[in-house]
Amino acid sequence: MSLPLSLDDPYLEELLSSREWAVVRLLAQCCSRREIAEALFVSYKTVDAHLQHIELKLGLKNALHLRGWAVKHYG
Repeated sequence: MSLPLSLDDPYLEELLSSREWAVVRLLAQCCSRREIAEALFVSYKTVDAHLQHIELKLGLKNALHLRGWAVKHYG
């Protein structure tokens, strides 16, 4: 499997948890980490943990690449 993944990848839907997908959708709407935390009723540190896990799972280098990926696929 080549990374980073695209929405065409058949394993993508299963790769992230439902909470991680919620974070991706909020990122695509250009929400800040604090806004994501408020929207999901979690702490800022929990959002950071989700972001790190998503970056690893998708093979992205950092949060900036993750935001770009989210906007490209969901924005």
